Amino acid sequence: MRASTARVPTARVVVVVVVVVALVSRLHPVAASSSVASPSPSPPPPPWGLDRIDQRDLPLDNAPFLPSDAAATATATATASPRDCPGLGVHVFVLDSGLDAEHVAFAGRVGVGYDARDDAAAAAADIDDEFEFADARTDWRPIDAHGHGTHVASVATGFGLGVARCATTHPVRVFNADGRGTTARVLDGLRWVADRVKNGTSGGALRPAVALLSIGGTRSSVLNAAVDALSDASDVVVVVAAGNQGEDACAHSPASSRRAIAVGAVDATDRRLGFSNYGPCVDVFAPGTDVRGAVSASVSAVGHGGEENATRLARGTSTAAPFVAGVAAVFLSHVPRASAEETRTAVLDGAAVGVVRDAGEGSPNRLVNVRGALAAAKAATRPPPPPPPPPPPPVKRLWRSGMFGEVAASF
Repeated sequence: MRASTARVPTARVVVVVVVVVALVSRLHPVAASSSVASPSPSPPPPPWGLDRIDQRDLPLDNAPFLPSDAAATATATATASPRDCPGLGVHVFVLDSGLDAEHVAFAGRVGVGYDARDDAAAAAADIDDEFEFADARTDWRPIDAHGHGTHVASVATGFGLGVARCATTHPVRVFNADGRGTTARVLDGLRWVADRVKNGTSGGALRPAVALLSIGGTRSSVLNAAVDALSDASDVVVVVAAGNQGEDACAHSPASSRRAIAVGAVDATDRRLGFSNYGPCVDVFAPGTDVRGAVSASVSAVGHGGEENATRLARGTSTAAPFVAGVAAVFLSHVPRASAEETRTAVLDGAAVGVVRDAGEGSPNRLVNVRGALAAAKAATRPPPPPPPPPPPPVKRLWRSGMFGEVAASF
């Protein structure tokens, strides 16, 4: 289906839903795409993307490395380890359209969130827009009336769907039910993440942390600077979508951010999808078509959901970025003291090299690989080798002369 386009006010950011309608803005349209299928009546098999990111080459072996959801659920509430419960102890902030916290994909693992505001100065002095999902007042729970945030979050952290299945998800709502939001709201959301990572809540600082922004638009030095600051000053690993325009990602933000990990999309044959942006600002590729994710119950009015276990398929760099965010969270669960730069290096150096077909001019030929990141984590946590044994004591020699020449006595 050919996507239609529409002009929107330049002060707004827009969600792009590829199969239904694509909204393009001169300022900051969100590069999210969704190829919609009917909700699944029963739990589907593990998504192909999870299988692809745990092996270097095709064909798929149909054996993702991740533990069963039953094991993850059991260990998440007991004495757990990152090996059995990937992402354990890591906080993943999803700046998007919100989250359906009652979906089974997030059961018991949704942390404090935030409704971003246009007036950042007012927001800085007023925390009334902050919400706590653990609060008994369920009517206070914000919903995801658009559905994009719930889907991408589930690919990063959802039971049965995502990579880091034991991470805590923090929704930061920067878009409304129409998938629209101002750049100021995105900046305010980034500010709130930085504050919570630094100052935390009553339970302590929310770190280690990953921020996922499946959004994008024309290049903005202001937005890029805010993303860079979140990584540099707050030590948050920032993962962003490369964009769905089929052009150089360096012309878009936050993909052109210096510190973000910008993610392009490939299909099931490892070929870059035609809509995926490319170029030197892209850092790595990940599965980006037929990606199964959770459906927010609040979008049931348009036939996408309505059930607490509903799923659908989607495509786009928006759905590729969560795989990388999940891999970063898995690494951090093993190496919680790693810096944002160390995590970035582990994710990129651990990627499968040379497997992406038609990566695009200037693009790195890297496909995210969770086993590569785990190998980096193992190396980082390997105890140092024991120190070498001390040298033997010096040999003392006594020399004397004899009829047969000099004789050495050692003791």
